[in-house]
Amino acid sequence: MPKKRGCPRPQALPKDFPHKPPGHFSDATDEEYIANGLLSGYCNIDSKGRFLRVWYLTGAHEKLGFKMLARVLRSKKGPPRQFLKDLADLFDPESDNPRKLEFKFRSKKSPNPYRDRAIALFVDETRKRTGRLKNDVVENEAAPYFELSREAVYEALARDKKRYPNLPIVVSDETSDATD
Repeated sequence: MPKKRGCPRPQALPKDFPHKPPGHFSDATDEEYIANGLLSGYCNIDSKGRFLRVWYLTGAHEKLGFKMLARVLRSKKGPPRQFLKDLADLFDPESDNPRKLEFKFRSKKSPNPYRDRAIALFVDETRKRTGRLKNDVVENEAAPYFELSREAVYEALARDKKRYPNLPIVVSDETSDATD
């Protein structure tokens, strides 16, 4: 039976995790409250109701906050309008929000196989079209085109060759038995 896609089952939140306070003025669900707290932070209020500071999720709580954010964004109901405005503020360079979103690769250990494949195809097609040697194509065409060092291009070619050893992409200077 195929696995159902959609929102995963809610998990128990740690006791020290910020929950939506009872009687909170908004109609947001706990997930929406937590996801919005990840985006905008939480207000620290003292026992007399005075604002102290804004604080944000960190560490394991931040990771759980990201899970809640993904769950809210994927839900059939969709995120509330104010939530979308808070999310947009994180992208807007002219926003008053002191925080911003930055995109980072998840891991430096796993190179992008699609980029490696594109580099191998580029080198192969350029070699076939011009009749030049691999080293010439790598140094004078591929490295500037992909804005990489020639070493990075050779590493990408080697990873692609290891990943797809039986494909008829020529990545060496020897003549190939593959026909065009």
